[in-house]
Amino acid sequence: MADVWNDEADVVVVGYGGAGASAAISAHDAGASVVIIEKDSGGGNTRLATNAFVCPINNAAAREHLRILSSGATTDEIANSFLDWSAKNTEFIKELGGEVLSVTPGPTFAHLAGSETMLRFRVKGPSGERGGASLWNLLSKNVQQRKIRVQQEMPGKNCCARETKLSGSRQTETEAPFGVALIKR
Repeated sequence: MADVWNDEADVVVVGYGGAGASAAISAHDAGASVVIIEKDSGGGNTRLATNAFVCPINNAAAREHLRILSSGATTDEIANSFLDWSAKNTEFIKELGGEVLSVTPGPTFAHLAGSETMLRFRVKGPSGERGGASLWNLLSKNVQQRKIRVQQEMPGKNCCARETKLSGSRQTETEAPFGVALIKR
């Protein structure tokens, strides 16, 4: 583990779980140089616990379901953004070379209005492998294939963005000219 580490990238992603890997892949495929900073070895909750992911039908019933689940605390803007992007989850997995399988039973909160729009899937993997491990293996393979830089055992919890620099614990100093940092808190 390095005491001092310096790097430069268009996009800095702090956290190398499912969300961080997906963000890094998307940024890379959009033409950005990317570096990921991870406090451990990677995988996060996705690798350990996720059995399925949601790919909802984007419609009024799905928005109502989200409103009910959040007790009305989710704004329309956030609900619409979530539905716009998460409705593309299976498409994203297929673009990465994965195969998706429908998961039963269906929705987690089947008794709530709109639950029928929350379709659940998992990434097909070897027999006996949990869905989260299969999803993580697909994402990490795609990060490696794209040669996205990953700095492991580099905590980012104390990071702060100042102008175009992201700095934090262990004298981490990373430049991101566009000032983008995706940080899981």
